[in-house]
Amino acid sequence: MAINEDKGLVRFFITLAIILFITYGLSNLIGTSRTGFEEEAILNTQSFAFIGLAFAIILISLKLYQVFDKRGDNKYGNSVAFSDSGKIPHIKFFGRFKPFQLAFLSFIFILILGTLSFNFTTTQTYTGVGILEKQQFTPGDSLIYSSLITPGSENLGAAVIQAFLFIILGGVARKRNLSVKQFFTLFLVLSFFIVGLFGAANHQLNPIYRDSEIGTARVFGFWGVQSVLVGATGEFFVGQILHTVNNVIYDLSSFISHEKLFTYLIFAIIILSIIYLVSYKGRLFGRSGNED
Repeated sequence: MAINEDKGLVRFFITLAIILFITYGLSNLIGTSRTGFEEEAILNTQSFAFIGLAFAIILISLKLYQVFDKRGDNKYGNSVAFSDSGKIPHIKFFGRFKPFQLAFLSFIFILILGTLSFNFTTTQTYTGVGILEKQQFTPGDSLIYSSLITPGSENLGAAVIQAFLFIILGGVARKRNLSVKQFFTLFLVLSFFIVGLFGAANHQLNPIYRDSEIGTARVFGFWGVQSVLVGATGEFFVGQILHTVNNVIYDLSSFISHEKLFTYLIFAIIILSIIYLVSYKGRLFGRSGNED
């Protein structure tokens, strides 16, 4: 196996381990220290979390398949849009950033979008999220538990869909001799619609959303846009951050007034932007070149 492929696999497994820790380890560290796990809302969330772990196993299998299947690698790459920023066929520009810098910049950008959405719309969430009011959770417990466990599970499902798409479209592209641009455009378009449908179907069928008043079209659009952002960058955590920020803002709106929350969000954006500017002075837009 080539050195670059070794590095790619290591980065894939590190990224997946971080996602699984945030989704299941951190959330359940809080959850298991409290009572309330007999409640239906908790049980529904936990059962869906096990599905997320199954998605992670499938994703590992698909990544290994892509790495060891050498057909078309030189032209179309072996990405599964998980930890592949800057690699073929994703937008090369994002390869200038180290993973943490790209995550930091994505967080600021998505926080700005979430703040604007929160301020100018009457509905503060695009996907819906349960608030654990009946359990013996403090507001902070609820924020950590309900805002972390669901995005990770659902986004891993979306990641499996995009990985399958890469494999299927890779075969079509080789057979039809498509250009990389045609291949990637087709991937983004299909990702938007298929992942969007996945999100909408999950919203309709998952019992944790039974009381949600969020429109299906709104959910479809959110998941579609998220899939395009992940596809364009090649990084799973961009979608994870988008989904988590959405849920956190909605959760916070249950504990803090609209005016105070908006002020806090603006303050957070300013502070984080200053930290970014100071920390990455001279390389605000990443490194020159596209080194691994």
